[in-house]
Parts: sequence; structure tokens; C-alpha cells
Amino acid sequence: MVAAEAGIPTVCMQHGIIGDEIGYMPQIADVEGVYGHFESEWFQKVGVKKTAVEIIGHPRFDNLFRRSSLMKSELVNQLKINPGKKTILVIVREDKQVDKWKTLVQNLSKEGNYNIIIKDFLYRGTPHPLTKLSPHIYSSAAIPLYDVIHHSDVVLTYLSTVGLEAMIADKPVFVLSTTFPTYTGYFDRLVPLVDPRPMKVARMVGKYFSDDRWKQQVKETRQAFLNHAYPTAKPSGTRLMELLRRLSKQGGIPFE
Repeated sequence: MVAAEAGIPTVCMQHGIIGDEIGYMPQIADVEGVYGHFESEWFQKVGVKKTAVEIIGHPRFDNLFRRSSLMKSELVNQLKINPGKKTILVIVREDKQVDKWKTLVQNLSKEGNYNIIIKDFLYRGTPHPLTKLSPHIYSSAAIPLYDVIHHSDVVLTYLSTVGLEAMIADKPVFVLSTTFPTYTGYFDRLVPLVDPRPMKVARMVGKYFSDDRWKQQVKETRQAFLNHAYPTAKPSGTRLMELLRRLSKQGGIPFE
């Protein structure tokens, strides 16, 4: 608003997937810099002009296209996981849906076939209670999210931006979904990889590691989702710079 008073063009960058309207409306910037077609269509449905929405992605996500600075051996040593097992990253948010997550991770860990890493969105320095359910379940501790994603074979998440981030990193993603009245349907295009039943999600994960046809279907579903949710013809940082240059010319403000 201060920038508008001074005649300075403004861009509002999207800070997470749009779960509901709170935090995204009303529009106060000149341009909404969004992740993909989903948000572009959503903003237009709620009354924002098409010319005020630009598909940018997010420069933070550009890091997902780069190799992790943390070696797999370092992750193994820090978390004490078994290097010979497949690794499943589970994204949780404190105790939300904890009973469902308990059912899911207990089912996956009962045979001891996987390393299951729990990443709490709001990590406060202590392991999540789910890590106590089995010796095959580990806390991600303070290891950065993107490093853990890069070294995981599958990612399980709730209705979270991390699901998108993991797919950008070319990881198979399954969503344990519990919708709410104002949910926007962001992950609807990822069906059948989205389900509210923990046992169904557990079976899908097990099938992914044993059924090549299902693995291919998971890959194709993920790619179709990304084509709509996060088109990547250019790095986000490049697209943002191009937008800023264009806006600065329109406003008569030298950008460089």
C-alpha cells in the first residue's frame, strides 16, 4: 500500500498452495505472482483481472532442480538409517490427523522394509511422537527439507505445499487428504494418488515398490499434475526478473 501511494508497481509472490481464500484475498498488489494455472484460474474466478495474474512459480523452488549439497552418506550417518532400504519421507503438522498417520506409518513399518523419516512442518527441536512407534521410524531432525526430499524414494504428505515441492523434485507423492469446507480442491488433479484412508495410502506405497505398471501410472499422474500446477519453461527467478523489468518500464521506473 505504501508502494502504491508512491506509484511503485508491486508483485505479491505466492507463499504456499492455496488451501482456502484466507491469506490470498483481497488483492492489494498490481500483480499476483502465482505457481501455475490452478492459481491463475482461481484468482480470476474470485474477480481478479487476468492481466493482474502472472505465472511465475517461486524462486525458492528453483533449488529443487539442483543436486542436494548433502551427500546421501551424510544423511545416512546423521539419521542412522539403513542405506540398503527404500526411504519414505512423511510430512506431518504437529498432531493434526495423528491417528490416521499412526495407522499409516505402523502399517508401513511393521515388516521393517523401509526407512520412514518423519518431518514435522513445525519442528521444535524434539522428535515427533510418531518416531516412537517403531525402530524403523526416524526424525528428520534439523536437516533441511529439500535435502531430505532429494534423498527420499517416496514422499507422503497432508494437503501441503511440500507435496508440490516433492513433485517438482521428481519424487512420487501420495497425499493423505482430509479436506475441509473451504478447501479449494488443489490436489484433485492428483487423484488417484490422493486418499483420506491411511490403509489405502499404505497399499499404494507398497504397490509402487513392487508393480512397474503402477509406478508408471504414478509418474504419468505426477507429470500431468505438474503441467497444470507448475509449468517450468524457465527458472522462476528468470521469469520474476522479466516481470519486474516489464513493470518498471510501464511505471517509468529504472530497474537497473
